[in-house]
Amino acid sequence: DPKNSHLRDLEGAEERLILCRADLLDYESLLQAIQGCQGVFHTASPVTDDP
Repeated sequence: DPKNSHLRDLEGAEERLILCRADLLDYESLLQAIQGCQGVFHTASPVTDDP
């Protein structure tokens, strides 16, 4: 993905970086995404039709 290729090019990324996608409104998907993580960078926000 061109949007995150710069992250994969970082030194050590191949061994230590895992990029994943989760639904912020789905608690189980969040738990699965962060399982075993030492750190999380949240780089998006939820999109909703509810004003």
